[in-house]
Amino acid sequence: MPAWQAVFNADMSPERVTVEWGFGKVVGLWPYLDVRNKMKVLRSNPQTWIEAAFVLTNMHTCIYGSALSRKYGLGRPDLEQYMSGCGNR
Repeated sequence: MPAWQAVFNADMSPERVTVEWGFGKVVGLWPYLDVRNKMKVLRSNPQTWIEAAFVLTNMHTCIYGSALSRKYGLGRPDLEQYMSGCGNR
């Protein structure tokens, strides 16, 4: 592995863990989406299922908080603000 790639991997490692936690939460809340359940790509629309799961997971986080918000003493996001789209700015 080239040195630049090793540095890049070391720098990106914490972000990968955060993303993996997010996907872990999605699969934990909605186990049907786990690839081990062998969703039938041509019989359903996995993209729609996954997009819906992300929105529902974000709503769940607004209501119940997250491990990161508890760890850093942050408040929960506001559900009404999230649903109105104002939280994305």
